[in-house]
This record gives sequence, structure tokens and C-alpha cells, in this order.
Amino acid sequence: MRVFITFVLGFIISLNVYSATCADGFPAIEYGNYEQYQADYANASVSALQEAHEVLHNILMNGETADTPALLEQQQVVEYFLDCAQVDADIVAAEDPITADFSGSWYSYWGSNPDARVPMNLVQNGVEVVGSYEYQGGRIEGTVTGNVLSGTWSQTNGSNGYVELTLNDNGTQFSGRWRYPEQDWVVDPWNGYR
Repeated sequence: MRVFITFVLGFIISLNVYSATCADGFPAIEYGNYEQYQADYANASVSALQEAHEVLHNILMNGETADTPALLEQQQVVEYFLDCAQVDADIVAAEDPITADFSGSWYSYWGSNPDARVPMNLVQNGVEVVGSYEYQGGRIEGTVTGNVLSGTWSQTNGSNGYVELTLNDNGTQFSGRWRYPEQDWVVDPWNGYR
């Protein structure tokens, strides 16, 4: 079970964000390996950590196993690094005010047909973005790093997943990708314009 979880989480983690800065308060390690946790999670992006947390949560919700104490410990470590990654994102935003502005009204669409558009409204506060789109009561929230919005989407029909939207240089269009939890990115892009 541990090998499978390590493989899944190792596959999910992308080392593309700043390392965690909060070194104090690391959870006590009784079942796992401190160095392995550092290697797996210390440089992970917020969205990768959110996904790792979800994977662990889903495994734990399926019932108690011999690995349950280790999984609970691993979940605490992921939560720790998730908090640290959020602190890092806030620090980077404060130090680097050149962050794309996704705020405003958009027309978004999936696939290659911009005429099949859905109105979307986003509100950005610092690096945090929340918003909605007019399809199945859609909601989106995430964090902006540079010109990329990474986060989650959800709909009232129960569908949900992850999204990454990249704003163009003049802030009038974004190109993106989306996926369901524990699946590959969908072939049809999620694009938009204003």
C-alpha cells in the first residue's frame, strides 16, 4: 500500500514552486521517513499538495488498514507543507507585485469553438482568485503565480477537479487545461477571452 501511495503522490507532485519557508512545527514522525517526506512535498505546488491531500483523504475514507497510522501521519505532513506553500505564495506575491490580473468578466469555452462560450466572472484579491461560470452552477478558485491561475473547479452536479489557466501578455485571453480528480488532463482545453 505504501509503495502505491508513494508512486501516486510522487507522480502528482510537481516541483515548480518555491520551497516551503516555515521550518518550525513539522509534525512528529513516528511511522514515516522525514527525508522522504521532505523530498516528496517540500517543493510541491499548492495544487499538487491539494491533490495529494485529496488522494490520502479518499484512501483513508475507504476504511481502516494496517497502513492507517502511517497514512494519517502522511496526511498531516501534506497539510503542513500545504500551509507552508500558501505562506510562500503570499510572500512571493508581496515581493513580486507583477502578478497577472484575472479579475473581471470573461467568456470561457471548452474545446476549440469560442462561439460555444459560457460567461464567467472572476474576482482576484492579491494572489487569490474566486469566481463562477454559468454552466452547472460552476465555481472556480485558486492562486495566481506569475501569469498562471492554478486551482480547483466544482459544479452543482457534483463534478469537480483541477484547472490551470495561463493569461496572455495583454490580459485579454487565457488558455488552459482542466481535469477530474485522479485523472489525466482532458484533451479539450479550457480557454477564455474578454
